Amino acid sequence: MRIKLLFRLITTSLIFASLMGCQSSNLKQTGASQIEIEGQGLSRISDKAKVALVIRSGDQLLEAVEFSGLSKLPFRFTPKTIINDATAEVTVSFSGATVLTGKQKLVANQLNTVVLTSSEVKETEESYWKAVDIAGRGIPPDVSTTIALRDNGRITGFAGCNQYRGNYRTLSSFIVVEDIETTSNICANPVMYHENRYFKFLKSVEIFKEENGQLKLYTAESEQPIVYSSIDKQEILLSLQKLSASK
Repeated sequence: MRIKLLFRLITTSLIFASLMGCQSSNLKQTGASQIEIEGQGLSRISDKAKVALVIRSGDQLLEAVEFSGLSKLPFRFTPKTIINDATAEVTVSFSGATVLTGKQKLVANQLNTVVLTSSEVKETEESYWKAVDIAGRGIPPDVSTTIALRDNGRITGFAGCNQYRGNYRTLSSFIVVEDIETTSNICANPVMYHENRYFKFLKSVEIFKEENGQLKLYTAESEQPIVYSSIDKQEILLSLQKLSASK
């Protein structure tokens, strides 16, 4: 009797261990199969854009998901399943037009990276701009706010009280401005309020449009953009000299 009971216990334990082993194997496989979306230097995709991810195996649709932007790049997504040689396609659209695409053949049980690229090939040219409106609030009287987009990925300008500089990167319609440094001049409260507000918006720009002699920078902070009008290099230099003249 004891031998039969012992035999049953051993058999049950072996069956349970076998089932758990299969389950662990399946969970491990699912967890190890991921898709990473990379934006070539972009740190995010604006929620004003639509991101669609489609996974296909031949003509068979395996999975399709859509995101309102991506808050952080690289972005990782765990699909329901990955079949070897299936393909992941990512499209990013803005204002109804596809602006970025990426495609990658997939391998199960590993991280698969899809790199977003643009079909537009633009040579970055140095340009100079003066702000005429900041998120629908205009510009204070007698205040000049400028920006120069350098062809080396640098920005310089005058915010109203202080000079500033930083870095920027673009990919199709998307832009990231970062590493902003400023001088430390102190001006009247209305000017300082304007300048602080300008820097807040500038640090959160996500999308740019250049048309009809204007540059529009759309930000994460507001539905209305920073609007600049085109100026020449001499006017930029004059705006940068205002700081020295005010000391």
